[in-house]
Amino acid sequence: MSNIVSYSSGAAITSVTITTEASPGDGQRECYVGAGGATSSLTFTPNTGQTLVSTTITAGVSNVPICITYVAPLKAWYRSS
Repeated sequence: MSNIVSYSSGAAITSVTITTEASPGDGQRECYVGAGGATSSLTFTPNTGQTLVSTTITAGVSNVPICITYVAPLKAWYRSS
């Protein structure tokens, strides 16, 4: 199960902030794909009661998905491919 946020335009967007779903299922992925060009500032913000345990995600390359996966027993998101 995945939620994919996709930006599709002829131009890049400079800043994206994605807040994770409030009640994700175990193994759920949330992804960002910048189809219009590189994104210079990308932030995943965990919802209330969740944490983000991964390397800091700061930028995105055009047409390359950046995903995080939820581990329900830990109430945590981890970077995944």
